[in-house]
Amino acid sequence: MRSCRSADPREAPVRTERSGARRISLRGEVDVATAPLLDVRLAEQRIPPGTDVVLDVSGVSFMDASGLSALIRADRRLRLLGGRLRLTGVPRNVARLLLLTRLDERFDLARRGQSSWG
Repeated sequence: MRSCRSADPREAPVRTERSGARRISLRGEVDVATAPLLDVRLAEQRIPPGTDVVLDVSGVSFMDASGLSALIRADRRLRLLGGRLRLTGVPRNVARLLLLTRLDERFDLARRGQSSWG
């Protein structure tokens, strides 16, 4: 059984990488209750054109279709600006969801223990 406790994505830490990419670290559940908050957090970032966002999902314990939709919306916005959404620290449960929905083909994925770039 899943925990009902979810971290507020609007409070997810954001830092800028040497490459210029923005890194946002998520934890908890990304579901129907928190996906709209994730949309807000990602949309409020002032991302310069051509900048990637690295979403560290190593702390995500659960993700549903609402969470996937939030990732797709964020990637779509970034691609319009010449950037893209990259996922790092992808836990097995989230990787399985991405594989089943074929979204692993859309996102640059790095599982736990791998570099976010390969």
